[in-house]
Amino acid sequence: MGPIALELYQRLRAQGDPESLKGARIVQEAAHFQVDEDFMDTCITIAATFPCTEFSDKLPARSVFLHVCGKNSADDIAFYLGPDMTLPDVVAMSIFSRTDAHGVGHWRPRTRMVGLLDTVRDRMRDLTEEQIKQSEEFREAYHLAEVLNTVCELLCEPRIVERNIMPRADRKRAARDMGGAALPTIWAQVRWNVGDTTRQKGARTGTGEGKGKGKAYHMVRAHWRNYGDRQTQNSEERPGRPGWWTWIDTHHSGNPAFGIVGHRYDPKLHPEKSASAISSLIASRTKP
Repeated sequence: MGPIALELYQRLRAQGDPESLKGARIVQEAAHFQVDEDFMDTCITIAATFPCTEFSDKLPARSVFLHVCGKNSADDIAFYLGPDMTLPDVVAMSIFSRTDAHGVGHWRPRTRMVGLLDTVRDRMRDLTEEQIKQSEEFREAYHLAEVLNTVCELLCEPRIVERNIMPRADRKRAARDMGGAALPTIWAQVRWNVGDTTRQKGARTGTGEGKGKGKAYHMVRAHWRNYGDRQTQNSEERPGRPGWWTWIDTHHSGNPAFGIVGHRYDPKLHPEKSASAISSLIASRTKP
């Protein structure tokens, strides 16, 4: 996990009450993606120029931490997306920095609806719905929802091109930082260029994951799988993207007897290799 999520995890564990420990577990079990400012700037531009027709119900995992690395570590920021604790069927949004942490609101998938926190709406109880939608708080929440929705749409178009096991020293450091909690026996850094068509070749990890006698226990992040012209039982057509696609939901696979693998995901937007994925995303928003 990134430094901000790690600090949040440590703080929640140190508090020790049941609610804080529950929060720490959510942080630990979330999928952690690390992107650079260029990745976010591209998504901001797409969202501003080509607004989404509706918010997606597809996330790369049930709970997602998106770490945005600034040029200075003090500028790092993390966004959390996941189930709302009080409202069903919405995606909650929160922002974390080194000096602040606060919820923003939520979006409702398959609609264009964005909601504010109850505490924010309480301050606006004398305003009409139209006045609320014109407020700075609502505009910021809506813009953030469009940007994070765009990020998730691109993250769900993966082709893994590089997978490296973290060095032993880094794994031991992670164990110390997380206070000796139950941790994966192996940490892997997963990199790919969004939209690249190169597929992973089932590299061995030394614990049976990949090709071999068995697979280590690991989380498989959700993504779209393209079957080309071949239609299957669960495949569907997607606007702006040729061929038939099947949604692979996030799940766990493998056997803990062969080890446990934790992942840190480092997706990149390559100027050439990611161009088709970006073009397809734009086409899906501009097609009638």
